[in-house]
Amino acid sequence: MGSRVMHAILAHELTKRIKIKDIDSFLLGAIAPDATNDKELTHFFTGDALQFSRRVDYSGFMEAFDDTVSDYHRGYYCHLIADEMWLQGFYSPWLKKLIEMKPESQGAYFKDFQILNALLQSEYTDVKGAYQSIETEFEVPVICGIS
Repeated sequence: MGSRVMHAILAHELTKRIKIKDIDSFLLGAIAPDATNDKELTHFFTGDALQFSRRVDYSGFMEAFDDTVSDYHRGYYCHLIADEMWLQGFYSPWLKKLIEMKPESQGAYFKDFQILNALLQSEYTDVKGAYQSIETEFEVPVICGIS
């Protein structure tokens, strides 16, 4: 899945392009699914990874909160869509098979991730400031029993 840095940048860039009423809430929602060790719970997975039918059910997520959708939920939704794109476009068709054939390649992949994160942080310098200035005086919605 994309790193927290990548999700933060994506969310911040979206706030420049689409109308978001509560930007702080949207930015927090965009990184919330990764703020746990139990990503099975927070990523609304369906299908089976071993059968190559695994998906992120981002539509199911929105349906579950249809009556109470906030900008926090919209940020969370954007995170899930980005992860689904990564899962279907990069991981399932290529990386998963590579790691299974050459388990030692996983370490190189994580190293690439760290290098890319550093490059992204140097390019998108305004993202860190946006996250540091978040006002957390709003109530974070409960999702998957986690708030």
